[in-house]
Amino acid sequence: FDNCTATENGGAIFFSGLTNSKIENSNFYNGEAVIGGALYSLGDTVTVNNCIFENNTAYDKAAGIYWIGKDGQLTNSQFNSNLADGTARGGAIFFDTDASNMKISKSNFTGNNASAGGALYVLPADMSITECIFINNNATLEHGGAIYIGGDAKNMQISRCEFYNNSACKGDGGAVYLSGKSALIKDSTFNENKADRGGAIYLAGQSNKVQDTTFEANYARDGGAVYAG
Repeated sequence: FDNCTATENGGAIFFSGLTNSKIENSNFYNGEAVIGGALYSLGDTVTVNNCIFENNTAYDKAAGIYWIGKDGQLTNSQFNSNLADGTARGGAIFFDTDASNMKISKSNFTGNNASAGGALYVLPADMSITECIFINNNATLEHGGAIYIGGDAKNMQISRCEFYNNSACKGDGGAVYLSGKSALIKDSTFNENKADRGGAIYLAGQSNKVQDTTFEANYARDGGAVYAG
């Protein structure tokens, strides 16, 4: 899919109310829409596997994928240089409020930009993010250079992930901004991320844990590596 444009939603593909859908071995380049520059997905048990999303643009949210549903999976995919323009959020993916039991694994997010959630913008959901790499993602106006997790998110888990040179210079959480409870970040690496508060991680909520994780050369006005408050 190359140079596909929608005047409203889903630059290349829009589907609604479908279950057990699969998008595999597909590439999405230079898509454009108000929501979902490449893909607008509303449905349960959706799988995206071995896909590339590159240079897509959205003007409200989700330059790559706008995703609502439960039991979804994203694996072995790449998101490169996608842009949620202006005040839009979710440079690669925007998971909206009804997303639950989502699994993201073995995917790379590089050079994505948004006002908040440079790569991922997540509203309340339970989700696991495993063995992913986030490099040079940027929240231009708000929080979460690589990942923004907002609202009353519960049981989020980020494990065996790597975060390099992500930034939220006008906000908090250079790599990860997390508002919620009972989240776990473990076995991960944070290098050279920067923000106003929480160069690598900003934690707001209760019973959140960070364990067996390495921090190197992260930078912030307050909390060079981690800010909890």
